[in-house]
Amino acid sequence: MAVCHCFPFRVFSVIALSMFAWPCFSSFYQADTMAGYCREYVKFIELENSVSQLEAGICSGYVASGIELMDLSGQLCDREKLNLDDVARQYVTYVDNNDAAKKHTATYVLVELLQEKYACEQQ
Repeated sequence: MAVCHCFPFRVFSVIALSMFAWPCFSSFYQADTMAGYCREYVKFIELENSVSQLEAGICSGYVASGIELMDLSGQLCDREKLNLDDVARQYVTYVDNNDAAKKHTATYVLVELLQEKYACEQQ
């Protein structure tokens, strides 16, 4: 029986498609909208009572996909030190403290944040 070694590529393709190619997932969210969803995620992980689990789930899936995609493309170093909860908190802070970021898509700001905080040092 032949073994297909294309599964990781298929997963990578689905992630790339959902984040960057399919408009209803990628460009649909503005950075400030995603920051609101990530506020819900932070409330969720801090075990607060009134949480929109849908919005928290959108944030966690979106941020996790961005982390994985950038890691698979070799743009992130020390992947094991990256924590989804920390990145979600940093995303909220980054958008809240950066008026220019609010004018961009969520994908643009997430990539910018990850590159700024976790990118490999260039030699």
